[in-house]
Amino acid sequence: MTPLGYIAKRIISCPDWLDVPNIESIYSVANCISEDFADYIDFWRHNGFWLFDHPKIIAEICGENLIDMTDLRFLYLESELLQYDPDLKKWIEYAPESSFPTNVAKLTGTKMLGYDVATVFCGNVPEHSPLSCNHVASVVPVNRYCLIDKLDDARDHVEGGVFANSEPGYLRIIAVHEIKIGTNNAMDRSPGPTVF
Repeated sequence: MTPLGYIAKRIISCPDWLDVPNIESIYSVANCISEDFADYIDFWRHNGFWLFDHPKIIAEICGENLIDMTDLRFLYLESELLQYDPDLKKWIEYAPESSFPTNVAKLTGTKMLGYDVATVFCGNVPEHSPLSCNHVASVVPVNRYCLIDKLDDARDHVEGGVFANSEPGYLRIIAVHEIKIGTNNAMDRSPGPTVF
């Protein structure tokens, strides 16, 4: 798996309309249901995967722009850098946007939550997470985070056409890890008191 970067989100409980009893929270990578910490593109501090190289960058943006961090959950995302073309029915490679530097720090102590399947139409950020956005979790086994437990199962569902009628675009399988605020980490970029 290749590191894509970090994002902070406001994770919500499973909405009633999804109606999948075992789901407790929506840890989707898209911004539709559990929203990102801000409309962050305008800050122009993201990397070539349109995420962040270190969670400290997100914390700095929040501090500089008076964004409340109280209820944020920080996620670390990875991918095989393959996306599925539902028209051609084949996997093709993708890469970070070369005009943005990408140097993702690998933090210790992350908790693997599962795999999301995201649609990408414009070629940068995941636009939708059909497991939650399009109710695909009602026909695909998911865990309490509304994610698929095994990478092979995620591949099988993608190739089997389960996501074909959800949203337009390529399908990317993204591993979702959670990190905890307040942990000291050797990868922190500055001396003194740390956020991570």
